Amino acid sequence: MDLKKGLVCRLTNEQATFETTCPDFLKDDIKAEKVKQEAIYRTQNEATEIVKENSTPWKTILFVIFIIIKILLRLNRNH
Repeated sequence: MDLKKGLVCRLTNEQATFETTCPDFLKDDIKAEKVKQEAIYRTQNEATEIVKENSTPWKTILFVIFIIIKILLRLNRNH
């Protein structure tokens, strides 16, 4: 996409002469697979980042469990 020209054809490097599809387009299967794999990789990385942002670190979970055990042990000693 060229902001001055609009949609640009990679074959001619000129403004596209088509609306939705290009009759001269030849699919490169190797490039298409690479683009697909890159999209999958990006999606997986984005999902991993979302999980990391939304999950509680394991150290915090262990700390909370430790505190609960300590409280239960103290309550048990007092009875």
